Amino acid sequence: MKNKAAVFLGLAIAAILLPSLLSPRHKSVTNPPAALVDTIRCALDLGAYEDSTHGLINGYNYYLLQKFARENGITAEIVVAERGESWLDSLADGSADAVVLPLHQHSGKESVLYTIPVDNLTTWAVNPDNFNLLQAFDKWLDNYLNSDEYSRVHRSFIRVVGNPLRLAENGVQRSSLSPYDSLFRKYAATLDWDWRLLAAVVFQESRFHLEVRSPRGARGLMQLMQSTAEAHIEGDILDPEQNIAAGTRYLKRLIGIFSRRLDNPDEILRHTLAAYNVGEGNVIDYMEADGDTETEGDKWPEEYIQNVMDLYRAFCEICP
Repeated sequence: MKNKAAVFLGLAIAAILLPSLLSPRHKSVTNPPAALVDTIRCALDLGAYEDSTHGLINGYNYYLLQKFARENGITAEIVVAERGESWLDSLADGSADAVVLPLHQHSGKESVLYTIPVDNLTTWAVNPDNFNLLQAFDKWLDNYLNSDEYSRVHRSFIRVVGNPLRLAENGVQRSSLSPYDSLFRKYAATLDWDWRLLAAVVFQESRFHLEVRSPRGARGLMQLMQSTAEAHIEGDILDPEQNIAAGTRYLKRLIGIFSRRLDNPDEILRHTLAAYNVGEGNVIDYMEADGDTETEGDKWPEEYIQNVMDLYRAFCEICP
């Protein structure tokens, strides 16, 4: 009887310990994680997806990280890795708490722990010393990936945007243009613009990719220069709403400038778009010189204006 009791006791202990020994992270799905720090520092290291064939993958992970932070009552500070940078070392030295990586770059290093796959494209890496964060990520992702919201949001970001001119030419119609349509509607109203015109400006600037950075340093969906951002934004330049809000405030300022100089609404719009592209000073100098000169090598940006208007007409056909 004693031997049987010992066997049963051993089986009971194994049943308790074996799951934690084989897969310790699975506990995060059922057990609440320990308290998190107030701010997590995250990096989007997704250079492998720069060709855009996987949709708005950086924007999608930015959205998820910010949603995770809000729902856990903390703040997420998010940066985009520069070309050639590797942020895995930053996990070890403590300068980053989480790094978003392409799923195929999952290295299996013992020095890094990975969340369950975010989708078939990405995973989030954390330092082994930050097991509380890993637990919280896994628990949250498990719940989110099984939520009613998941498929809708995932589709809106991952669906390849494509060439709007070609889509319009082929008669393609959609119920939305991007994950940011609600923001376009909200802020276009402050300009008395059709929301699809603001969407056209943003697409011309960044193709809806928030991670884009121009050679001159313009950043975010509306490609704001640092000086413009400092004047019109108080927070994260990558944040879609803050970036669109700041870009719209700048556009409103430009509309005011050219409304005082011009009467024709079409010309006000053309000059506003030109100034957004090459700067208000260059456009004013051009106007004062009756269009007979070039200022600091900047030509009147006719191609930019035409591109925006072509995109606007395409968007009106795609999303009537």
